[in-house]
Amino acid sequence: MCQGVSLLPYPGSTPLLMFSILFEGTKDFWYSAVMKKESLDTLLITREAVCRKDGHIEQRTEEVCVERVIRLFLNDEPVGSLVASPSQLKELGAGFVISEGIAQKVTDVVADGEIVRVSAQRIEKPRDMVTGSSGGMSSGALRPGIDSKLTIERDDVFRIIAGIVSELWERTGGAHCSVLYSGNEFITKSSDVGRHN
Repeated sequence: MCQGVSLLPYPGSTPLLMFSILFEGTKDFWYSAVMKKESLDTLLITREAVCRKDGHIEQRTEEVCVERVIRLFLNDEPVGSLVASPSQLKELGAGFVISEGIAQKVTDVVADGEIVRVSAQRIEKPRDMVTGSSGGMSSGALRPGIDSKLTIERDDVFRIIAGIVSELWERTGGAHCSVLYSGNEFITKSSDVGRHN
């Protein structure tokens, strides 16, 4: 388990990389989950599109982001459905239950197609999930404030922001990305379909 990380996202934020921080597994598993290169194989499809450019209408083939409805279970009980890119689904499931304050440590995650089953000790009573304006689901639980001595230099902020640009976004304009840094070292990034781009 990664040491020295105390920051948790607020409800509704992208939870994909929280899995790598809080998964209660072996170091070898943690590195295999985090260090893999993001593959675009399952994230892109091509579609015929009608586009307007410089006042002219033209038909052409465009790359677009793939999205799927992912059904999430915690201890074999349904939590809800998430609309997401069909990759890193173990990270999505584990990160969601942690970032939403439903569980603190995950013991196992199984992703089978578009079904994700998370095993973890639930820390809150089941509550109604809230669906936001863009289809995002949240427990609505407010997280306590962050108590941290972490400081980041100004130049590091700009370097980290530059790392958020992903190939998926560059090719489609339809994705958002989160990054994980430890100290001054880039660890990994993860892209997901976005609706506000």
